[in-house]
Amino acid sequence: MFPHVRTHGSAHERGRQYGAQAADRVRRSIEAYAGVFAHYAQWDWSRVTEEARRFVPAVEAFGPAWLEEIRGIAVGAGVAFEDVMAIN
Repeated sequence: MFPHVRTHGSAHERGRQYGAQAADRVRRSIEAYAGVFAHYAQWDWSRVTEEARRFVPAVEAFGPAWLEEIRGIAVGAGVAFEDVMAIN
């Protein structure tokens, strides 16, 4: 069952609200992706987040609001920005 999440405001605020309301799901996604990368690519999570950081300029060029929403999700869920980049 997927949670029903309502958000409003700026991109960062929408992300923060989503992250707060779905924090458990965000954390479970990070754990799941860590397992997938470890199994299929033999990458530990620090390698995954290092690679994810490389995409920050591309996401920002595509749409700065997307990057702000990702930052907000991280704040709301209480996880690192790079963790949310990696699962996206």
